[in-house]
Amino acid sequence: MFRKILVVAAAIAMPVSVVAVSGGIAGAAKAPSAATDTATCTGITATVNFSIPLTNAGVTSGTETTTLSGSYTGCSAAGSFAQTISTGSISGSFTSKAGSAKHPAALCGGLVGSTKEKGTITTSWTGSSPAAADTVTTVKSITGGVAGGHGTFSVVGKYKGSFGGADKGKSSTNTAQTVETVATLSSECAGAGISTLHIEGPASGHPLTLG
Repeated sequence: MFRKILVVAAAIAMPVSVVAVSGGIAGAAKAPSAATDTATCTGITATVNFSIPLTNAGVTSGTETTTLSGSYTGCSAAGSFAQTISTGSISGSFTSKAGSAKHPAALCGGLVGSTKEKGTITTSWTGSSPAAADTVTTVKSITGGVAGGHGTFSVVGKYKGSFGGADKGKSSTNTAQTVETVATLSSECAGAGISTLHIEGPASGHPLTLG
């Protein structure tokens, strides 16, 4: 279920493919937007909550809902839509398939590897003038791994709204890591389970790039 996380955004920097906002009347020119602009953020903090704690054994019944909330900081924008941005507020949720004896849900093993996921992540931009449309991410897959003693993840998905860049998000980077160490997560998996994860980033120490 670690793969269900977000971002983190929500990076979390999100690849973004977007649709430009149309004019108010038929035949009118498209209104200016940040659809093909890029954004860079120097950090992310987020919290991920699991409705069913992740364990090594998982559960054979029940459907888990994973929720994400957090923020991007140190953000700036570049492109044709003249504006300034400072932060972004991230929210999202994912729902798993119901667990079964053959395919348990809420497994800690899901923290590593790549799987397809269903859910959305929304980033609302603040400190923007003129206002930038929200970035809405429809998640396709999340890949979890380990680096530097922490859990890591990256997000791939389809995006609509601001900061898609000229290539509609294909060159965006989206990697973050857990505040908790792998040793801490392993201990929780063997015990009561992981009910909450704290996210920071970017894991590489480089700015997050959207677009």
